[in-house]
Amino acid sequence: MRALQFCVFVIAYLVAGTASGQLDGFYVEKRQIFYQDQTSGISMPKHGAFLDYYFSRTGNTDILQASFSANFSNVPIQFRDTGQYRGFVAFEDVNALEAVYKDIFYYEFTTQLLGELPKNANVRFTSTGWYSGANPRVSNFAQLSTINAPFNFNLSLTQSAIGSAGVGWQNYIQLTVIDPVALSGVHVSQYAGTSNTLQIPGGTLGNSREYVARIQFISPDTWSEVGTFNDYRVVSQYSNETWVKLRTLGSYPDFLAELTRYYHWKQTSPSPSEPLADKDYLLARIPTAQNPNVAAASLLQLDVRKGYALEKLPDDKNDETLFAYELRDEELDNFVSGLLSVGLRYSAGNTRAEMVNWDLNPATNTPLITNWEAAQAIAPDLDFALMVNVPNNMVGTSLATTLTFYDQDGAVVTTIEETHATASSIAVEIPATALAENTQYDATLTLTASNGVTNGIDLQVAHVVDFSVETSLSNWLGVASAAIYRGTYFANGNTDTPDVLSSVRVRLTQDSADSLTAASVLEGETVKTTLTPQASDPLLMQSLLFYADEPTALSDFPYETYLFQTTIDNLSQSVPYDFALQAEAAPVITVETSHLLNSLDPSLPIPLSWTGIDASADNVSIEVVNSADPQTPIALENIAPDGLSGEIPANTFAVNSSYSLMIFFRRDLQNNYDDALQATLIHGDEYFTFIPVTTGIASYAGWLSLYLDAGQLADPAYTALTANPDGDTLTNLQEYAFNGHPLAPTTPPQVQADGGLYKLKFQFRSDNPLLSYQAEQSTTLDPPFAPFNGNTQVTAGSPYQTVQLTFVSAERLFVRLITRFGQTAE
Repeated sequence: MRALQFCVFVIAYLVAGTASGQLDGFYVEKRQIFYQDQTSGISMPKHGAFLDYYFSRTGNTDILQASFSANFSNVPIQFRDTGQYRGFVAFEDVNALEAVYKDIFYYEFTTQLLGELPKNANVRFTSTGWYSGANPRVSNFAQLSTINAPFNFNLSLTQSAIGSAGVGWQNYIQLTVIDPVALSGVHVSQYAGTSNTLQIPGGTLGNSREYVARIQFISPDTWSEVGTFNDYRVVSQYSNETWVKLRTLGSYPDFLAELTRYYHWKQTSPSPSEPLADKDYLLARIPTAQNPNVAAASLLQLDVRKGYALEKLPDDKNDETLFAYELRDEELDNFVSGLLSVGLRYSAGNTRAEMVNWDLNPATNTPLITNWEAAQAIAPDLDFALMVNVPNNMVGTSLATTLTFYDQDGAVVTTIEETHATASSIAVEIPATALAENTQYDATLTLTASNGVTNGIDLQVAHVVDFSVETSLSNWLGVASAAIYRGTYFANGNTDTPDVLSSVRVRLTQDSADSLTAASVLEGETVKTTLTPQASDPLLMQSLLFYADEPTALSDFPYETYLFQTTIDNLSQSVPYDFALQAEAAPVITVETSHLLNSLDPSLPIPLSWTGIDASADNVSIEVVNSADPQTPIALENIAPDGLSGEIPANTFAVNSSYSLMIFFRRDLQNNYDDALQATLIHGDEYFTFIPVTTGIASYAGWLSLYLDAGQLADPAYTALTANPDGDTLTNLQEYAFNGHPLAPTTPPQVQADGGLYKLKFQFRSDNPLLSYQAEQSTTLDPPFAPFNGNTQVTAGSPYQTVQLTFVSAERLFVRLITRFGQTAE
């Protein structure tokens, strides 16, 4: 029976090495787990039934792999514990176990030793025995807490194992006494199935110590010889076991250990939080203040015979925790709620062990920040309540909350624990001035609930939510800035007299995700204009009013105080605006428009250039709108460093269409921060003119479609003028101009010697009026290059013409061919 005794120790260790060894036997065991914490009766933990499978070995065996499968399934259950070569499957009760692993099933072990091929051993569960009512129960339970260690002590059972679980087979009883701190067996003995008394010899246990005892009723099948394994054997068996706590005489300091199951979440939107399973863990913790004399601590998971020594923390690591251990990843995956023990050993030599049945129900709903939108624009000068719903496995418990804010470097900014809770939700109060203005923070909210204290263990469940919040510069209903601009028309050489010669624009920008539901400008009780939402970034609400002349605009919006009134969720607020600054003298602005009526390619950017106002200045911005829809802005792109040119984005307009556009040059004249609750108030001038635009075919888009698939056509890395998806020396613009291929390397035009002359021949696109080339030459490569001064020969073609440049003879020649698009592209 030596091998059988070895396999049921709580903790078994293997010695690594390469020497040969033997595998003695394979076990498939169906177990019921009970525990006894009162004089009469025993109870089953939540996960109280197990299929336990393992094997024993002799010698110094190196196991390369080991697995177990049921009914020759193709998906084996891997061994979890390399120290014991065992695995397990947990069930709520015996009926659930038998529903999956029936007696008639075949079970198969696969192992591979060092230097050998994999081998298989199988067993059929053939026992006719059953669990019946043969469960170990100690009848002298009251004496277990006052054992006199120097003398023999007998555990008396209310019944033996015979005549029940395995009628007709050789039943036996095994007693294992375990040190819960060292996580090892201190005594193992076996008894006949008819025994009612189990003896612990005197001197086996220490004085003033606590232990846990495992009593097993075991009903093994007969050993089955496995031919492919030579003399190796397989056995199937039933066992009913009960765990009880033993205490020898002496005093024990009180303590309160904590066992907390953490669920981790991440919230990035109003939607339910995303689970972060890789951050979940089970924390065993021994607080320092309550246990200053604890010398060692452990967590023992009795139902799967797995133990963890708790780590002693340095004094400078955590001034509140003496011992702690976190179960993560595979250790957490293998953890099942049920029968647990926390063990302590004090510096005086005595020990204490607490056993508990922890039936933890997982949450079916996640903790969720319900006022998510508001939390993305917190006004730091006001108190703010972060609202969170309570997961169902915390409802009815005493909740504790911790809200910690971190800066972008990960440093803690502040920690808040002020909480107001109802049955289903909590409000964490963030006090005014706790956070800085206009700042983004990473935040962690931890909800902790106690499931009650049982046998010295405070069983808790905690949910951790990671999220981000931002603070706003304004508490004026999320408004970042408000402005009134007075607009002046400039003719720009257009001989037609427009109907519009002046304008007034009222504009709001928002710094909050809560969209303004209404906004208007009032003069006293009179509404001057109602602002409408704009689809741009940042979100805008604005109104653009046109007038036949400036006196009419001034009459409608004189220089006086107005009220900006904004509304969010039926909450309105008004802010006074003192429009007291007169417009500055209008600059002389000229916009180049000669190229805008030549059938422009709408799939390419449309270049604009101007003189008279510098858009590189901080207080000047430019906007283009379709005069048929002046409320919808088109922001120019690629403003030149000198502020005198930019581009209407590609694909803004339809093909073969004509438009009358308005270009606005907007200038901020003064910022006023008074009486505006930190929102920026702007007085400004605008200057605008009308420009005609006519589009033709989308030749650039058509050229790309010859070579790119649908996915590539949607990717700017393939379609942008400056893109170079094939990695050659030419950009898309140059490939398009010189009849190249965007996805295949193209050789640039080469200078060829011909009878004492140099010639450069290439194809160039002729159907785009904004596309041009310029040739320059040099004999030294030192700047400046000289303009081309030779002969040009052009052969017509559609869409590519053939160009041949013949250069004046020289001893050596360097040629630079420049591609230009519009006014600035090169």
